[in-house]
Amino acid sequence: MTAESAAADSTAADVVTVPSTGSNPGTNRLTRRQDFLLVLQQGQRVRHSLLGVGYRRNGLDESRVGFAVGKRVGNAVTRNLVRRRLRAITRATGLVRGYDIVVTARPEAAGARYGELERAFRQCARRGNLLAAVEANG
Repeated sequence: MTAESAAADSTAADVVTVPSTGSNPGTNRLTRRQDFLLVLQQGQRVRHSLLGVGYRRNGLDESRVGFAVGKRVGNAVTRNLVRRRLRAITRATGLVRGYDIVVTARPEAAGARYGELERAFRQCARRGNLLAAVEANG
C-alpha cells in the first residue's frame, strides 16, 4: 500500500453516506422522539432561511439523520416532496461519522428547488463542521 492510498483510505474512513431507505430501511436514521429531543435540546444548531440543522455527538461509529417537516411547510404532498429531497441530499453528501443530525425544513423550503435546498444544507453542514474532509474541500 502506498502512502497515497493509505491517505485516501483514512480520509474515506471518516466519510459516511446515508444509504437509501429502499435497500435497508431504518439504517442510519433517527426515528425515535427521544433521539430528536436530545439533538434539539442538548445539541448545537445552524440555521439557514430554508432549513435548520441540529447536531449532537452520538458515540456511535455512524451518523444518523432525521427529518422534521411540519405542517407549516405545506400539505402532505409538499411535505413529502421536501422530505424526499432532503433525504436524497443527505444521502449524496459525505458527512462525518459519530453525529445525530436533525434537518428541520422551514416553510420557505416548500418553494425551493432541489439545488437551493442542497446549497442550504451544505452551507449548514459546513458551518457545523459536519462535512467530511473530502466534501469540505470540494
